[in-house]
Amino acid sequence: MTKNESLQLFRYFQQEFLKLNTRFDTVDQKFDQVYTILDGMKGAIDSITIENTALASQTTRHETWVRGTSATLSLPYKGHS
Repeated sequence: MTKNESLQLFRYFQQEFLKLNTRFDTVDQKFDQVYTILDGMKGAIDSITIENTALASQTTRHETWVRGTSATLSLPYKGHS
């Protein structure tokens, strides 16, 4: 292999590696976008979970209050068991 052929081969590989690096950079950016979306979804799920827990607690308090009030007023209560 001549020096010129070696140089051409070297330049070819340089260009190919540059293309690969560019593709890897693009893949990195796409993964970052996916992670950002997943983080947002996790935050939304966490918020919904906290809100549902608070609503369940509030419903339980209301249920207790309604049962107590219905007993005090001698009214039949046909709510959830």
